[in-house]
Amino acid sequence: MIQKISTGFLVLVVLFLASCGKDKDLTKSEVLVSTSWKLSRVSNPSDGKTIDQSRLGATTVSIFQMNIQFRDNNIVRAMGPDNQILNAGTWQLSSDQTVMTVDITAFKGDFKVVELKKGSLILQQSGVPVDGKNQSANLEFVAL
Repeated sequence: MIQKISTGFLVLVVLFLASCGKDKDLTKSEVLVSTSWKLSRVSNPSDGKTIDQSRLGATTVSIFQMNIQFRDNNIVRAMGPDNQILNAGTWQLSSDQTVMTVDITAFKGDFKVVELKKGSLILQQSGVPVDGKNQSANLEFVAL
């Protein structure tokens, strides 16, 4: 009797564990639209060091105050701290998913996708004003 119960329990455990498969791998687009994004820092691509906000242009600094939402209909929205829409535009990933084109005021251009995974989005932009001169910079976002 105990052997039948043990065997039955073992079968249930095996079936349960087999049904707990790995979560479906999300595409980059699915990761992007799954959450809102907040700019956490701007860094130098060559050494990874943080570029202090006081050294950045006003347009780049303004992105720190926004929550960015990429929608699955290729609409992007910049939300203020009160969740009011400040601005909206469009976004598109290139076919090889290495470049994201964003068309929204204060956050516009073709960005190299350095990293896009659950919880982390790093976009590299050229022409970012730092100390009054344009240079490449990584815009590092975290998921909200």
